[in-house]
Amino acid sequence: MVALSYRFLGRRHPTALRHENTDTDQADPFSSPWAVLKDLAREPSRARLLLMAGIFCFAGMWAALRSLTTPYGTDVLGMTRGAAGGIALPGAIAFLICVVPLAYLSHRLGELRMIRYGIALFVAGLLVGFAEPTPAFTAASVAIASIGYAVFSVNGLVALWSLAPNNRVLGAYTGLYTVASASGMALGPALLGATVDLTGWRYMFLNAAVFGAVTFAVFTLVARRAERPLATAS
Repeated sequence: MVALSYRFLGRRHPTALRHENTDTDQADPFSSPWAVLKDLAREPSRARLLLMAGIFCFAGMWAALRSLTTPYGTDVLGMTRGAAGGIALPGAIAFLICVVPLAYLSHRLGELRMIRYGIALFVAGLLVGFAEPTPAFTAASVAIASIGYAVFSVNGLVALWSLAPNNRVLGAYTGLYTVASASGMALGPALLGATVDLTGWRYMFLNAAVFGAVTFAVFTLVARRAERPLATAS
């Protein structure tokens, strides 16, 4: 991967670069990372901060589902560890098949709207797994949830970019997205695992669905606040 990146990405293609018409004499308000963070914190609508919170929540629940499905299969479904470890394979296949069509559809409908649809599908898949705790339904549940996460995976960073004040901060916003996503993936399994300690493995999918509903509410608030400046400007 390093060799391929050096060979293809290391070459600069002027026609592929993003250009922005700016006055060279005008001072850059985002001359440092601290300036980017200050602008993020002082935004009146807080839409970008909420979006990062939603990224943290959804990435966390996805990582929790993938990491805890195997012990769920052994404790609730009575499967062997080897069989339970492969129960997420249909989800990986569904993800790969659907990700490109979902990206095309997202371009037509809008990133934030599609993310909300994806979260709703994610929650629906979890409820399927909770309603019928069998290996077949659990595999179908993970597959449905994987399609929902695929919607987020192709839109989360793009949605954050679309809220950026200008093209100069896209690199910094990419880093912020990575921090929010990686933090969620690190803490999500521990958070869902704590609820399992309280309720038992049987309710793991239901607990994850509750967290998914909270994530849906966060992205709904993001969509409303992101549309508010546009409505004011018009």
